[in-house]
Amino acid sequence: MSEHKSETHQFPGSFEFYHLGQVKSHEAQSAPKAKFEAFAQAGSKFLSFRVFTDSEERPWLMVLGFPQALESEVYAELGNVLASQVANLWAKEKGQVWLVSPPSTAQTSVIAETLSRESVVVAQTYIHEQELAGELYRVPLLCLLFPIRETQEEGHA
Repeated sequence: MSEHKSETHQFPGSFEFYHLGQVKSHEAQSAPKAKFEAFAQAGSKFLSFRVFTDSEERPWLMVLGFPQALESEVYAELGNVLASQVANLWAKEKGQVWLVSPPSTAQTSVIAETLSRESVVVAQTYIHEQELAGELYRVPLLCLLFPIRETQEEGHA
């Protein structure tokens, strides 16, 4: 995909996450590397999703960060929904089909190394809100998106 720089063309807005509440777009991040470091220092887990097409366009990697104590399966599905929405936005924009790989665990050190050498990194924070037993829970999420270089191995962020 040509070098995406506008956050509005990268990420969807708020959406319902099945019966598990709402995911609200919080804010585009002007300093994605610093925001990643804050999530990493807080002990967050990270999952990666490859967003790709059959054309000559470079594949992109979407990384979703969420608190360590939460269930990975729930946030793998949330990441699938989010990555699919990104792929759909790009399909409409470019007039071609974009696909999403299944999630894989992304190591913090590999993400940090990748971010240190990437010039095109787009980031968005979201808040997953869910009401349980009359209490509202708000879970912060970080979503990073950057092109995959030919030297990066598939499935690793």
